[in-house]
Amino acid sequence: MSKAFRDIHYSLIKLLMKNIILSKLSERPLGGYDLIKFFHNKYKVLISPGTMYSCLYSMERNNLIETDCKEEKRLYRLTAKGKQSLEEFRKEKQRIMNLTEKLLMEI
Repeated sequence: MSKAFRDIHYSLIKLLMKNIILSKLSERPLGGYDLIKFFHNKYKVLISPGTMYSCLYSMERNNLIETDCKEEKRLYRLTAKGKQSLEEFRKEKQRIMNLTEKLLMEI
């Protein structure tokens, strides 16, 4: 894998990170470390704890997710606003893919 591809791969994952997290949390509540492992296993990207928790705290402040503390572990789950945000993103997915393809074709 070339450096150029690795850089774009990482940038795209970080760009879509909020929506990927919302999608994963729509399946079940997870902790921050669980999400870091998920990104590493699924996308072969190592997200630092600082990056992950910064994103989670931002999402929590925006009422997209909320936390439960279970046995000294924080579990994150979707709020109604988070579910709505995920559904809006999913509705626009085809338009986003079309835009991405158009942009790539112009390079």
